[in-house]
Amino acid sequence: MSYLRKKKTTTTETNAKAKVGNEAKFVSVLLKNKVELSSSVEVNINFLGSCHAASKHPGAGTQYGGYRHIYYNFSLNGDVCVVNFTFSGPTKLDVKKPTIKSITEEATAVLKDLVHNVNLLKKTMVINIQGHSRGGVVADTIHKRISSPQWRTAVRVGKLSIADPYAGPFNRLVHKNMDNFNKNMNNFNKNMNNFNKNSASDTPSIDIPTDNIAVYTVAEKRFRTPANSLKKSRIVVFTDVTHDKTKYIAEYVFKHSNETPFSQTNQKIYICADSEKNLKSLVSGDPKKVEEWMKKNITPVDEKNIDDILQGKRPYEHFAYKNISSDGRRELFYAGVGMVNKTKVLDFLEKNKHTSMHKKTGMFLR
Repeated sequence: MSYLRKKKTTTTETNAKAKVGNEAKFVSVLLKNKVELSSSVEVNINFLGSCHAASKHPGAGTQYGGYRHIYYNFSLNGDVCVVNFTFSGPTKLDVKKPTIKSITEEATAVLKDLVHNVNLLKKTMVINIQGHSRGGVVADTIHKRISSPQWRTAVRVGKLSIADPYAGPFNRLVHKNMDNFNKNMNNFNKNMNNFNKNSASDTPSIDIPTDNIAVYTVAEKRFRTPANSLKKSRIVVFTDVTHDKTKYIAEYVFKHSNETPFSQTNQKIYICADSEKNLKSLVSGDPKKVEEWMKKNITPVDEKNIDDILQGKRPYEHFAYKNISSDGRRELFYAGVGMVNKTKVLDFLEKNKHTSMHKKTGMFLR
């Protein structure tokens, strides 16, 4: 019987049945066979932005069991079983399903089932997560969840890559709903904790460090105050491309995060200037040209370019104070650049009489 064949069957019920027989049950026999043949499992999750359907996303694969908004594919890469999930983005106003809340609920349920079954087969597991726009908010929440002590050795947290995360106009309502949902997760966490206690000694453990990546644009007026994850991210890229194009930058950094220049341990803040707006035309063409463009245009913010960036000199004219789309994005930008050189940023804001921004940035950098 398919583990997720009947949509109305609850996760608790199906897990209980799996435990009774102590037999791993996956959404398909083929997936189970691939996992059995592997030494470890790598899960890559992509949470799409608003109004983007998983069913129409290139390479998303097929529907995952009874979940209409989740698509997946899998393959055996050497002795590693790679499982790729694509989640539809929330509806435009995040009111009708799928919403940030419903996607988070379904993602948690799917991962709970998958982690349980992979552990029954005594395989190691790592989860990498990507998210764009409202999908970035979901990605961040799921990343925190699987990073919690309750999951213990059941799973290892890999990369988190979020592109211009934004909760939407109902920000407070969303967070209130999420808080209530998180309170209801206690039973799940207790069950996972007990499961880990029983199986940890049989499950191999490998260390895979968390690698957080965040991309923000200064050019988008529609999303005035993006979610802030500057301090927890190893790599932060500020760009002047439109909101929908930030996902391409995030995907590139996700893929090359262990290469130069991102492998520099003392560097955190990067800039991707597109003063000629070339990326828009490139993304619909040859992927190799996009890669070449990214490699050329994503550079570290350092002492060589920080003055030009602050003053908005070419090619950084879109990063000039007056050209940044909103105070919310200004605060994020100057706080980020200030992590490279706090004195220069605060002096710039003070000299140009941006008193309020000087105060906000100074508080962040304390």
